[in-house]
Amino acid sequence: MFEKVVEIVKEQLNLEDAEITRETSFKDDLDADSLATSIPT
Repeated sequence: MFEKVVEIVKEQLNLEDAEITRETSFKDDLDADSLATSIPT
């Protein structure tokens, strides 16, 4: 399940090369604010 979530996050935020772990912070590590995580592209 986690792998599928990571795949979707990378696709939606255009982060092909990002390393995402269970400890990754959307705001601090991925530079994604609340709008980036809630508006479909």
